[in-house]
Amino acid sequence: MKKISRFCLFSLSLVLICGLCACAPDIEKPESEVSFSSSGLQSSGTTSPQEEISLSSLPESTPFDPESSLFPQAEALTYHIVNLVFTRDHIENAQPLRDGDIFRFMISLLVQNENSLSAFYPDCVSVDENGRATFPLEAVQQMVSDVFGESGWFVEDSSYDAQQNAYCMDTGFGLSSVYSDEGLSLSWDAAENTVIADFSLIDTPAFPGEGDYGTYRITYRALTEDGRTFLRYDGVQKTDDE
Repeated sequence: MKKISRFCLFSLSLVLICGLCACAPDIEKPESEVSFSSSGLQSSGTTSPQEEISLSSLPESTPFDPESSLFPQAEALTYHIVNLVFTRDHIENAQPLRDGDIFRFMISLLVQNENSLSAFYPDCVSVDENGRATFPLEAVQQMVSDVFGESGWFVEDSSYDAQQNAYCMDTGFGLSSVYSDEGLSLSWDAAENTVIADFSLIDTPAFPGEGDYGTYRITYRALTEDGRTFLRYDGVQKTDDE
């Protein structure tokens, strides 16, 4: 999971568009080559009712197998959140993920490796032959609703194209975090309907420092909506002090 060398393949063409030069107050610019503006959350619209997975409601002919149906998504989410979103504040100060962090999470869909989140949300990003990326707002809002429970998410940014109702930007910019994960272990808690991701938090090669920060746990709650099953980020906590 921690193999940042794979991530470096993504950064080989990177030049940030001038429209992303403004930086949101809640984003730590030194921890990323990406900068962008964020002026708050605007909520609009509603989503269908969401229900937690109930094993008793599933047909006996199709037994629920979290290892095949949920673990791959949990692995991808963990890679993107830990390696591409987390900053020092998220870990050291227990700062929750904010609008700018979610915008960064959206951009991280451009990263392609064996843990690519775009495999689960393919409609959220496309890249044309000129290297210009398009993130359709409606598709992104569905992903944000799934993963973070934010309905009608929207961030004012110079990359937003009202005619296309999408964020549009040239690829070619670097995206990284100060952290990486090692020794990821996934487990299913049937009583709580959650996938538990346990891992060691370490420095990335790009930001060497103290090295090993101990063991951490991210919890994802399994939900269903309109026949879809997905995972929602439920927070991170340090576990080696327990």
